[in-house]
Amino acid sequence: MVNTQLPVSEEPELGYGQLLQILWRRIYWVGGALIGSVGVAAIITILRSPTYQSSMQLLVEPNVSQSISINSNDGTRPDSDSQVTLDYVTQLNLMRSKQFVEEVISAYPDLCQPGDSREGCIEEFQNSLNLSQIEEDTTKTRIFEAIFTSDSAGRTQKSLQALGQIYLKYNQVQQEQRLDDGLALVNQQIDQVQRDLNRSQQALQQFRQEGGTIDPEQQSLEAATALDQLVQTQQAVQADYQEAQAQYEAIQQALSADPEQAMMAAKLSQSGRYQTLLDALQTTELALSERLAVYTDSDPVAQDLQAQRDLQVDLLRQESQRLLGSAASTREGDLLADGQLGDNGLELVKEMINTQVRISGLAARGTSLDNTQQSLQQQLDAYPELIAQYDRLQPQVETQRASLEQLLQTRQELSNEIAQGGFKWEVVESPDSGEKIAPQPAQNLALGVVAGLFLGGLLAYGREAIDTVVRTSEDLKRQTALPLLGVLPEVSERAYRNTPRLVPLTLPRESSLAETNSVLSLVQREPFREAVDLIYKNIQMAVTPLKSVMVTSAVTGEGKTTLAMGLALSAARSQQRVLLIDADLRNPTLHEQLGLSNVKGLTALLASAEMPLPVNVSLGGAQVDILPAGPLSHDPVRLLNSHRMKELTAEFERQYDLVVFDTSAVLGRVDALQIASLCKGVVLVSRLDQITQADLTQATTLLSRVNALGIVANSRSGPLAVHSLAAKTMRPLENGAAVQNSSVFQR
Repeated sequence: MVNTQLPVSEEPELGYGQLLQILWRRIYWVGGALIGSVGVAAIITILRSPTYQSSMQLLVEPNVSQSISINSNDGTRPDSDSQVTLDYVTQLNLMRSKQFVEEVISAYPDLCQPGDSREGCIEEFQNSLNLSQIEEDTTKTRIFEAIFTSDSAGRTQKSLQALGQIYLKYNQVQQEQRLDDGLALVNQQIDQVQRDLNRSQQALQQFRQEGGTIDPEQQSLEAATALDQLVQTQQAVQADYQEAQAQYEAIQQALSADPEQAMMAAKLSQSGRYQTLLDALQTTELALSERLAVYTDSDPVAQDLQAQRDLQVDLLRQESQRLLGSAASTREGDLLADGQLGDNGLELVKEMINTQVRISGLAARGTSLDNTQQSLQQQLDAYPELIAQYDRLQPQVETQRASLEQLLQTRQELSNEIAQGGFKWEVVESPDSGEKIAPQPAQNLALGVVAGLFLGGLLAYGREAIDTVVRTSEDLKRQTALPLLGVLPEVSERAYRNTPRLVPLTLPRESSLAETNSVLSLVQREPFREAVDLIYKNIQMAVTPLKSVMVTSAVTGEGKTTLAMGLALSAARSQQRVLLIDADLRNPTLHEQLGLSNVKGLTALLASAEMPLPVNVSLGGAQVDILPAGPLSHDPVRLLNSHRMKELTAEFERQYDLVVFDTSAVLGRVDALQIASLCKGVVLVSRLDQITQADLTQATTLLSRVNALGIVANSRSGPLAVHSLAAKTMRPLENGAAVQNSSVFQR
């Protein structure tokens, strides 16, 4: 056999789910504490007298430079030479002083309660007043808040209004006392310097108007610079003029004509009509020359060509006069020569014209520059005298302006010094009518609820700490060294109550019991079946080969019988031959669960040589052999400890693939331990919310001497927890009605 015991795991921290489960289990403790706390809060709320509160906010502004940052840690102005501390603590203590309260009581004696003395009224007023500096995100602001508490709503508002008036009156008196004659001499000097400065500025303004200049020295430098640039420009223009003149002469030589003739020739050469007439004339002359080479002048054709030529010459002369006007030449030779300029000639004429225009422009620009030079030179000649006058007036203005600025700065510094350390008080939020602050039923009841929940939680967890019942599968794993083979799902008891009761039936052989037995129907439900299949697979992995297994529990009523039935069905569905034996000889229940007869069974096999055959049942298509416990014996320990029991166990393991023993509980009897010594493995089932830590520890200690495969957690309201309920709803079937005798043990 394989030892599958595991070391005890460390206890983990409680999760939220476990904490909520504990609270739900101890809901009565939590509810009692909650009701008690809420009741106490309600009584306190009813008995307490009402209290009213009103508030007023005052802005305390320092009479210093705005460069002082009140958000700095030390409350100083970092850019000043002398650090100025904003002493809000002193202001706060001053406003809390008794003198203001005495002035309030003196001015408004009706604020005192009837029968109170003056000293008692002052003391009560001070105790009811709370004055503090408002903070915003750990930063102290310039706003002070005054809170007054009293048993009268009107008195709270009236008291703060009176206090605010006293504060403002006191601050105004202090501000007026700070005004003195410290600035009189400085103001007198400022007035004198201001008058002198005005006279000097008027003289300077008159100089600028008469001289037409703002700063003659600067303007003279600008004029000299402009003159230098003008001279350079004149030199450049002169060079360009000479260059253009040389270019013009070169073009004129290339054309071999004066500009006027060249322009007329270009105009005729560009006229399309003139060129057409000229071409026609040349054609006629060519034809005439060819005719005269053969004939004489008297030839009629030659005479016609000559007349045509004369006509064309007249037309050419008319076109020349039309284009050139009176400047046109009437000579026939000039007419033929003037219109013969080519492309190069035309380009030269254009370039000559452009050059002539450029020469004219440069000449005009040179003349303009000469005039400008003369004007600048005249200005430069007049600047020395203007500069001398300006140098006499400007220093006076600058000196007097500097003196005025210095005096103004001195007055500002003196003003700051006089006002240094002073504060301006201003009411920014007037007091409203007193608001009721106590008692607050909702708040008190809420606090009672919170206190009740806290106290109830403490009581619940305290009761849980002394509770030894195992509640969850996690607790089960922590309390035992056995591995957890699986957890059976929860099924409500209503499922059992809604199933029909069994009645005696006469069923055919090989018929299914699942249709008539509510327990078998629930065992074969998918959630329960899958859980048992997983448990069976874990058992197979723990012991190989697994021939026999005993199912037991620490105490009775934990569901061992139904788990044994589920393991048998799981193995049978795996095509294994399975024998389920009811080995609980003191309180057998398997035959009741299956509706079988218990006349013959295990006790008969152990007490005599007679071999009653196991009952073969068909459960959902799976074949399982059942051996009931048989009639009760007066000494079951003797039977289980007999040599016959060992032989039967060995024979069962030889004939079947798996033998499942359903035994009695471990604690209090030796029956289960005797059978465990004969089996290859032992499975312990424990019902949550029922098994105690002591019983679980005692049971696992007893089973530590055998091959304990592991432990199965059974939910409190699961199918294994209600087998007794199902047993009460069934009656045994007729002997052999739903089963057939197995032939495995036939001799």
